[in-house]
Amino acid sequence: MAGGRGNRVKDRSAFLLERPGAGRPCPPDFRERYLEMGWEAQWYYETGWRIMCRWIDECGGEELIEARAQYLREHGRNKLHPHD
Repeated sequence: MAGGRGNRVKDRSAFLLERPGAGRPCPPDFRERYLEMGWEAQWYYETGWRIMCRWIDECGGEELIEARAQYLREHGRNKLHPHD
Protein backbone atom coordinates (compact mmCIF):
# COMPACT_ATOMS: atom_id res chain seq x y z
CA MET A 1 0.00 0.00 0.00
CA ALA A 2 2.52 2.52 -1.17
CA GLY A 3 1.78 6.19 -0.67
CA GLY A 4 -1.25 5.64 1.55
CA ARG A 5 -2.22 7.15 4.87
CA GLY A 6 -0.41 4.72 7.10
CA ASN A 7 -0.44 0.99 6.76
CA ARG A 8 -3.82 -0.55 7.53
CA VAL A 9 -2.64 -3.86 6.16
CA LYS A 10 0.30 -4.50 8.50
CA ASP A 11 0.72 -8.30 8.63
CA ARG A 12 -2.79 -9.65 8.51
CA SER A 13 -1.81 -13.15 7.42
CA ALA A 14 -1.09 -14.25 10.99
CA PHE A 15 -4.43 -12.93 12.22
CA LEU A 16 -6.37 -14.61 9.43
CA LEU A 17 -4.94 -17.96 10.45
CA GLU A 18 -5.17 -17.65 14.22
CA ARG A 19 -8.16 -15.50 15.12
CA PRO A 20 -11.72 -16.76 14.90
CA GLY A 21 -13.94 -14.43 12.90
CA ALA A 22 -10.98 -12.77 11.19
CA GLY A 23 -12.29 -14.01 7.86
CA ARG A 24 -15.69 -12.39 8.46
CA PRO A 25 -16.99 -11.15 5.11
CA CYS A 26 -17.57 -7.47 4.48
CA PRO A 27 -21.26 -6.55 4.95
CA PRO A 28 -23.02 -5.44 1.75
CA ASP A 29 -23.86 -2.03 3.26
CA PHE A 30 -20.42 -1.36 4.77
CA ARG A 31 -19.48 1.44 2.36
CA GLU A 32 -22.65 3.41 3.13
CA ARG A 33 -22.34 2.89 6.91
CA TYR A 34 -18.64 3.85 6.85
CA LEU A 35 -19.39 7.04 4.93
CA GLU A 36 -22.03 8.00 7.50
CA MET A 37 -20.34 6.75 10.68
CA GLY A 38 -16.61 6.49 10.01
CA TRP A 39 -14.86 4.37 12.62
CA GLU A 40 -18.04 4.36 14.75
CA ALA A 41 -19.16 1.63 12.33
CA GLN A 42 -16.83 -0.65 14.28
CA TRP A 43 -19.35 -0.71 17.13
CA TYR A 44 -22.34 -0.81 14.78
CA TYR A 45 -21.01 -4.05 13.29
CA GLU A 46 -19.61 -5.28 16.62
CA THR A 47 -16.20 -5.98 15.17
CA GLY A 48 -12.57 -5.09 15.79
CA TRP A 49 -10.26 -2.61 14.14
CA ARG A 50 -8.36 -5.26 12.18
CA ILE A 51 -11.50 -6.40 10.42
CA MET A 52 -12.54 -2.78 9.84
CA CYS A 53 -9.15 -2.16 8.19
CA ARG A 54 -9.67 -5.14 5.90
CA TRP A 55 -13.18 -4.01 5.00
CA ILE A 56 -11.94 -0.50 4.21
CA ASP A 57 -9.32 -2.00 1.92
CA GLU A 58 -11.90 -4.26 0.27
CA CYS A 59 -14.28 -1.34 -0.34
CA GLY A 60 -11.84 1.03 -1.99
CA GLY A 61 -9.07 1.80 0.50
CA GLU A 62 -7.78 5.34 -0.02
CA GLU A 63 -10.72 6.18 -2.31
CA LEU A 64 -13.15 5.25 0.49
CA ILE A 65 -11.23 7.35 3.01
CA GLU A 66 -11.37 10.33 0.63
CA ALA A 67 -15.10 9.73 0.06
CA ARG A 68 -15.59 9.82 3.87
CA ALA A 69 -13.69 13.12 4.06
CA GLN A 70 -15.86 14.53 1.27
CA TYR A 71 -18.99 13.32 3.09
CA LEU A 72 -17.85 15.16 6.23
CA ARG A 73 -17.19 18.35 4.25
CA GLU A 74 -20.70 18.22 2.78
CA HIS A 75 -22.69 16.99 5.80
CA GLY A 76 -20.58 17.85 8.82
CA ARG A 77 -19.71 15.47 11.60
CA ASN A 78 -22.58 13.25 12.72
CA LYS A 79 -22.84 13.25 16.50
CA LEU A 80 -23.64 9.63 17.31
CA HIS A 81 -22.87 10.26 20.98
CA PRO A 82 -24.38 13.63 22.00
CA HIS A 83 -22.14 13.92 25.08
CA ASP A 84 -18.98 14.16 22.92
